[in-house]
Amino acid sequence: MSKLKRRTEVTVNKETVKKLNKWKKDLLEKYRPYLTVRDVNQIGRRHWLFCPIQKRHVHLLSDGEYRTYKKILSSKSVVKIEEQYALDIDETLDIAIALNAIHPRDWETNLGYVMTTDFVVTYMNKR
Repeated sequence: MSKLKRRTEVTVNKETVKKLNKWKKDLLEKYRPYLTVRDVNQIGRRHWLFCPIQKRHVHLLSDGEYRTYKKILSSKSVVKIEEQYALDIDETLDIAIALNAIHPRDWETNLGYVMTTDFVVTYMNKR
């Protein structure tokens, strides 16, 4: 079996699609991170805190994310910060194929993981 063949066999199950679609729908009401501190099985420090500026709980998965969040939040031009933001799985699968890279997946089942970015930051439009 060629390497390219193995890499394109990553699949996504209905539960993952359903969870991602529910998350996208919930965004219309209020922001909720795709991954929370409870979702990750990680050794290390995580931070689950209430942000009085954004008036919601924030889920940060490392000390580095925590320091970065505080730095971004201190900018007067920041309108909102969304952490653990899910990326479109169709797009990340296409990117992996285009780069001839292995998409993050469960190595036993070959089910692809939904990738996230640490922060999506909305800035004030300065005119």
